[in-house]
Amino acid sequence: MKPEDKIHVILLTVYFPPILSVASNRMIAFAKYLDKEKFNVSVVTLYSGSIENIELPENVKVYYVKNSQFLKLATFNKHSPYLIHKLKALWNRIIITANIPEFSSWKKGALKKLKKIIEPNAKTVIIASFPVEEPLEVAIKIKSEFPEIKFIADLRDALSTNPFVNKQIRNRYNNLEKRVLKSADIVTTVSKPIIDDLKIKATKCKIIFSEIRNGFDFLPGSIKKVNDKFTITYAGTFYADRNPSHFFNALISLIENKQIETPVVNFLGVSGGILIPKVLKQIVNCFERVEYEQIIPELKLSDALLLIQPGNGFKGLFSSKIFDYLGAMRPIIAVIDKTDVAAKLISDCNAGFVASFDDEKEIEDAILSAYKLWKNNESLKFNEELILEHHRSKQVQKLNQLIISLFHETSMIR
Repeated sequence: MKPEDKIHVILLTVYFPPILSVASNRMIAFAKYLDKEKFNVSVVTLYSGSIENIELPENVKVYYVKNSQFLKLATFNKHSPYLIHKLKALWNRIIITANIPEFSSWKKGALKKLKKIIEPNAKTVIIASFPVEEPLEVAIKIKSEFPEIKFIADLRDALSTNPFVNKQIRNRYNNLEKRVLKSADIVTTVSKPIIDDLKIKATKCKIIFSEIRNGFDFLPGSIKKVNDKFTITYAGTFYADRNPSHFFNALISLIENKQIETPVVNFLGVSGGILIPKVLKQIVNCFERVEYEQIIPELKLSDALLLIQPGNGFKGLFSSKIFDYLGAMRPIIAVIDKTDVAAKLISDCNAGFVASFDDEKEIEDAILSAYKLWKNNESLKFNEELILEHHRSKQVQKLNQLIISLFHETSMIR
């Protein structure tokens, strides 16, 4: 295909390298695996410091836009004492509750940059990523001024049904969601329950919905080796109701009742915010924010992988780390909502043991099941075919087809 005949795909996102985030991982995968034979790919994103040593996908133009906003959310990039961690969280709550637009400066710059790089009469698609709100708002503005441009709203998280925000923010998200459904040509999101909810709200809108899950982006498979001590690894952060207290209680019970030998528990990327019981302090290791590339070998070398996600009535919640756990092919100890999509995926992949978030007896059983595998030097019979479907490249293939469908109406995917 001639360069001038290619579709110009513009990723509009705040989260992109060098920012370390699971949201960045999704966007870098889009940039990496979008079909360069059919698309010219650009990224308009947030400037967050030095970019000299950042490895970016080939044949992708990246435009970094600064944000000069003064009042911003506190970051958790480094380990903080428990009290400092809580004070940072309080500050962030104040910023959010006060409805302070953290990226308003970036929003203006991104809009200006888009207008410069959009070529007249060229087939153009803007993929705006949520979180945060500003990329969606910019895309809505561009769509109103250039109706011929196609707009894909990529909702990594739910909007109006988001369980992790207060009522005030949820109302704001609800308003944004209505505007997105009126403006977008396609909405992509990470799970079917979120899509089902959006479809109900968009009955009068001509819009395509598609599930594009998060995934893993490395060679799958575990290192067939057990550790001298049963080693459980958790990758990620803790916040709000997501905490390891029930897991800790279950672990203490197993150790005190001599059902398991003393294990090792590694928390990767946990910079504070949890209270470790005194009896576990010698076996629980917390490591500050760890780069994604460093986490994967640790997952593959672990004897079990811990997933913690409280149930809150919201359905369709996939923690991003579940896909890295699946790719590592080590038994998962899942302390989650047993009725939600993550539990079903683990079951379908035969990838581990599921317990209700607050049922400590079930958590004990899950830990013990993983422990017995380690003790007997056994492994699970993973559904490798299904796991491989969750490689990032496989998921982005769906996005490639969706973009093509926007310009070939007879083959539209619904």
